[in-house]
Formats: sequence, C-alpha cells, structure tokens
Amino acid sequence: MPRIFVGLPVPSSYIKKVRNLISILSAQMVSRVTWIKPENSHVTLRFLGEVELNRIEEIADVLALVRFPQFVVQPHGIGCFPDLRHPRILWLGIGAGAHECESLARTVDARLVACGIAPRVGMYTCHFTLGRFSAWQKRDLAYLSPETAMDWPSFMVEGMVLWESLLTSSGPIYSERREFPLLDQ
Repeated sequence: MPRIFVGLPVPSSYIKKVRNLISILSAQMVSRVTWIKPENSHVTLRFLGEVELNRIEEIADVLALVRFPQFVVQPHGIGCFPDLRHPRILWLGIGAGAHECESLARTVDARLVACGIAPRVGMYTCHFTLGRFSAWQKRDLAYLSPETAMDWPSFMVEGMVLWESLLTSSGPIYSERREFPLLDQ
C-alpha cells in the first residue's frame, strides 16, 4: 500500500536555503541526526500513512473540494518534537502564516474525516522537518535559537499537494499524486 500525505510545496529557492541551514547545523551539532534531503522540503498538513490504492482517488476528490484562500508564509525559529528534553524531530517553524496554515490543516482534516479517515491525533504545528535525532546531546540546545534559523523570505502558498512517499534505504522519494490550487485572493 502506498504511503501518502498532504502538504504545501515550497519555492525552489528554499532548497538552497534549507541545504545551507542543514550544513550549518550539522557542522555545529554533536547529536546524531538523519537530515532530510533539501529537495524534499515541504510543510506537512496531514500524514495519512499507508492507504489502500483504491482509496487514493477518493481522497484526492475530497481534497479537491477544499476551498481556502492563498496565504503568505514566512519561516521563523527552530524547534523540536515532542520537546527539547526528548527531541526526535528537528524543525524549522512558521512565523507569519502559521494561523492560516493551521486553519488549512483543520479544514483538510475535516474533509478527510468526512470520507472515513480517522481524525488527527494530537496537536498540529506547521513546520518544515529538518532532521530526525538518533542520539541527542543537551549541549546542542545552544544551536536551536531563532538566530540559527537565518532570515527567510516569505512566499505565497498557492496550493497543496497529495504526495506519495516511497521509503528507500537512501531516504524517502516523494512523488506528486495530485495538486490542489488554493483560491486567488
């Protein structure tokens, strides 16, 4: 069964910035981190996991019904899930546009629940995943400050994407299943 998720694509100009940020962090941090491939950068709205092939089109059709205006996003700050005492995921947060991103995630979740997908468990925080910790060193807290995250240009979120994630030994490979434009302002 394919693994799928709904997310926001980022401008191609972000790939270089993500690569630079990962390079800075990986040179400074002593924790063991599996870094994402910068070209896989996105903001996840909802991870669905493994879905039966015959349900993917139904899910795509439901997502096509989402009516949500385009909005501006600007990354800001670095954080960890679930928290800084026991971090597993290192992420780049969203400053401007976080409220809209969270509202879109709730809208997507409501549509998916209406077609029989289980609701999201837990709180949603919009973010870009940077890496996953396999071993954490507390002294790396010094590198997880807003200043480390660099200045990021804002960008207009014009649509969302249903992606398939194929897990391989060299990391996931994402392929776009369908794109859904947001409403022009």
